[in-house]
Amino acid sequence: MEAIASTHKHDMEPTARPTKKQYNILYVDDEPHNLRVFKSSFRRYYNVLTAESAYDAIEILKENKIHLVVTDQKMPGMTGTQFLEQIKPDYPEAISMIITGFSDIDDITNAINKCGIYSYITKPWDAREVKLTIEKALEVYSLRNEKESLIQELFDASINLEDRVEERTSELKQANSKIYDSIDYALTIQRAILPDASTLNESFSDSFIYYKAQDIVSGDFYFYKPIDGYTILGAFDCTGHGVPGALLSILGFTTLENIVENTTNPDGNVMLKKLNSKVNSHLSAKKARLEDDGMDGSLVILDEINQQIHLFAANSEIIYFEEGEMKSFKGNKVCIGSQSEMDDFTALTLDAHKVSEIYLSSDGYKDQLNESNNKKFSGRRFRELIESFRTQPMSQQMEILDNEMKEWKGSEGHSNDDIMVLGIRI
Repeated sequence: MEAIASTHKHDMEPTARPTKKQYNILYVDDEPHNLRVFKSSFRRYYNVLTAESAYDAIEILKENKIHLVVTDQKMPGMTGTQFLEQIKPDYPEAISMIITGFSDIDDITNAINKCGIYSYITKPWDAREVKLTIEKALEVYSLRNEKESLIQELFDASINLEDRVEERTSELKQANSKIYDSIDYALTIQRAILPDASTLNESFSDSFIYYKAQDIVSGDFYFYKPIDGYTILGAFDCTGHGVPGALLSILGFTTLENIVENTTNPDGNVMLKKLNSKVNSHLSAKKARLEDDGMDGSLVILDEINQQIHLFAANSEIIYFEEGEMKSFKGNKVCIGSQSEMDDFTALTLDAHKVSEIYLSSDGYKDQLNESNNKKFSGRRFRELIESFRTQPMSQQMEILDNEMKEWKGSEGHSNDDIMVLGIRI
């Protein structure tokens, strides 16, 4: 086992966020070379401790305050998931991540709930991407500790509240404010796993992403990936809202990302069928699966070599403008994950020189209810709104979408679905 770096062995106060160098990361791998590479990559940012086996790692956990555990999956004696499952009861506050080969993704996905895994990293890993994942995991660690501390403060404040109401009212308001601030920041963390909206402009002359959750975190997700000679853009609407929808969206995003990263000639039909197969396999493993579990979605593939645009849709609509005329493509009326096998998806190929704008969306905007008459905004109004502003800059289009929806929902502003609209100018 590699020599352990010096660390603080006392517990930090729950509300105090450590600096990066105060975070202790334990990396477990039976390959000494991998341990050296990992430590060399991250020791200037964090205190990195290493272990050559799960048994050595358990001893380190007994002696050190570990904030994040990163482990390889395939190790002799005890696999990574077995190790994480064993330490979870004794070290529930530690965030855990696992490194695995792509062939083991199914086993890792099934173990996520059982072992409490925050995320998994596929081999070969990129240091920059792993660092971003580590930073997000440590933000979750800090927020979790802050939340537990705030909950404890609220509990203490409730004791003999009638006798101390005037004294504690101000403190309770401050505590509530901190809780809501933490929840709002949790939304930021969820968005951080998705591509930054500004990166779309690397491939498109102008763009926007209008993204609003009904219940803090969203069941909608968007996808953007440029690869050699191609740009892939997607929008997906998962079953459910809040945490259940968000978990399904993470499954969908990471699965699609792995599919895209392992292709050299993107074919939307192949990608959606693979996505359907993977999602269906994961959902079918549940003991009680609802019939409508899954996700609607659409893919746009810009073929820069042949100057073509390929459209694919699964129970969703793509709106585009061709030579100034608004058109709609609805594709196949099937839901991703709804069946084990799926027929080929219908594709629509367009001349990129003739297309000016493309819009992808979930059904959330169209389904928002009016406060006064309880009617949906509707697809017709949505298309009319897009046609009315499509020549304006994308930033202004997003502002119009937001103002129109606020006016439609009324003064209370209640949402009944997640909202996602993507607009790109070719």
